[in-house]
Amino acid sequence: MKLFNYHYDFIKFKLYNVNSSLINWDVLKPHKTLNNHYSLVSNGRFFDKNFDLFIDGGQNITIRSSIPYLIYGHNFKAFDALDLLKAMKSLSDILGIDLTEAKLIELEFGAYQKIENSSKDYINSLIGLQDYRLEKSTSSMKMFGNTKGLHLKIYDPIINAKRKKTFSLSQYPNECLIKYEIKDLKPTHLKVEDLCLPKTFISFNKKLNTHLDHLLIRSDDRYLPIDASINHILFATLKNVEQELGVPIYAKTVDLLEKMELSPSQKK
Repeated sequence: MKLFNYHYDFIKFKLYNVNSSLINWDVLKPHKTLNNHYSLVSNGRFFDKNFDLFIDGGQNITIRSSIPYLIYGHNFKAFDALDLLKAMKSLSDILGIDLTEAKLIELEFGAYQKIENSSKDYINSLIGLQDYRLEKSTSSMKMFGNTKGLHLKIYDPIINAKRKKTFSLSQYPNECLIKYEIKDLKPTHLKVEDLCLPKTFISFNKKLNTHLDHLLIRSDDRYLPIDASINHILFATLKNVEQELGVPIYAKTVDLLEKMELSPSQKK
């Protein structure tokens, strides 16, 4: 089934050497426990709790926010490059500083999918992602990651929304849903202004779908042993593995035999 509501989600970005006198401190409130951290006071323009600003001793500013959550209070909504540009201009205006030149530190990009079965059954059927390792697994979520700082998270968004107490705002349909998110922990080549370009949004759209194409999903066994001998059991097992993983068992076997010091009759 097709994905829908593609969107930028959580982003973390950094501005260097900011002239702090330009900041509109009236819209920022010091955090109760964290030094040099500030929350937003927008008087209803934004959902302020979804924002954190940190300023270090070098006058560098780091902002963390889920932009759809900041604008709408939830992320069950399409949110593309132009939506992000509009949000960033509005946020820049209220803060008094231009955020578009900020360097991207972390990014999440996601989309939804309607599924026929329960999310629990679907998540349980996910057995791997090509070239990634399993990092987290629960009944409602799995996350895979690689050494390049890329992660794919698959989870039940309705359970997540109820946990975050945003379910009523999200207005989810009464259907089985799955949320997919790419989490990029090393988007060092991007600035906020790059995310506001349609071509960048399209690129992340394609990247997400490519990840889904490489998901390994458990399916019902197609092959059963003809009898209880170990040869038939192993053969049926290998054929079922071939079905699930797309690995050509016959080709792998022939390749292995070619590497062994066997006579032609033994290979045959």
